[in-house]
Amino acid sequence: MGVSLLVMPLRTWLTGSYATTWEGSGVRAAPRRILTDEEATAYVARVQRAVGAAWDEDVPAVKAVAMSAEGFAQASAWAGHVGARHLTDPLQAFWLPVDFDAPREVPDPRGGDEPLTALSAPALAREIRAVVRLREGAVEPSVRALLDVAALAAERRVPVVLEG
Repeated sequence: MGVSLLVMPLRTWLTGSYATTWEGSGVRAAPRRILTDEEATAYVARVQRAVGAAWDEDVPAVKAVAMSAEGFAQASAWAGHVGARHLTDPLQAFWLPVDFDAPREVPDPRGGDEPLTALSAPALAREIRAVVRLREGAVEPSVRALLDVAALAAERRVPVVLEG
């Protein structure tokens, strides 16, 4: 089992308005619609209020990255060495392209009983850079992949949805 990191507006993910073709395999993954357009717009507004910041949801999807569950766990373990707070279970979170310190709980748009955690992509990029410094640049490809995704999301101001 793996983890998908989808760099795209939350509304795009929530409405299933995208398609992903995985590099190398050519396999095209069909997304599922979680909310209607109106529900998705209301959900994004609710999340933006929860974190106290807004971002542009009218941008195209940027990138999709597949990572093994082991690679994600490895990166997460190294992030724990620097006290990282913005790397968590991929089934329970998404990273937002705005800077805030503490992770925030938001309702699960899929109707689950447990809340999701909204995390900061810029803060995650800083935390992973600290791991790279700690390891003097000798980090696993999974750590570099997470840094690339977090930095891209922060630079382009697009959320990252974690599916796994």
